[in-house]
Amino acid sequence: MLCGNCRALLLGNARFCYNCGSDLNDIVPAPELNILIAEDNKNMAKLFLTWLEGAGMQCTLESNGDDAWERFKKDRFDLGIFDFDIPIMDGLTLCRKIKEHNPHFPVLICSGHTQIIELQNIEAYGADAIIAKPMKIEHFLYQVQKLTFGEPLSD
Repeated sequence: MLCGNCRALLLGNARFCYNCGSDLNDIVPAPELNILIAEDNKNMAKLFLTWLEGAGMQCTLESNGDDAWERFKKDRFDLGIFDFDIPIMDGLTLCRKIKEHNPHFPVLICSGHTQIIELQNIEAYGADAIIAKPMKIEHFLYQVQKLTFGEPLSD
């Protein structure tokens, strides 16, 4: 769902908007998105699913990059959220392959390893954004919002 005031992406149990502080008297249904998640850590995967499905999105979870690549080729997705350090094919290689296939497909890389050299690599591989683990839900939802619906409105 989206805040009716600023159009920020919200969880279903939200009591106020993290972006504008609205008390959510005016809520707008969000367009349904299909998100491909590549994450091998079961706790992190569960967290992503809870947050995204709580915001009304459909999610497909794969635990390695190769399976995520195969799934991407078969189904239609609106966003990819990939762990940097997933087995078989890492998140940046997965991102590069997807961008070669569809340069406009938005990709968010999530990583516990956000050193400068990796940040430079992310740009070279075509990722649209990176978020460091651990993360706050507001920052995560903001990045998903920005890559799918655009920036929320500001005051």
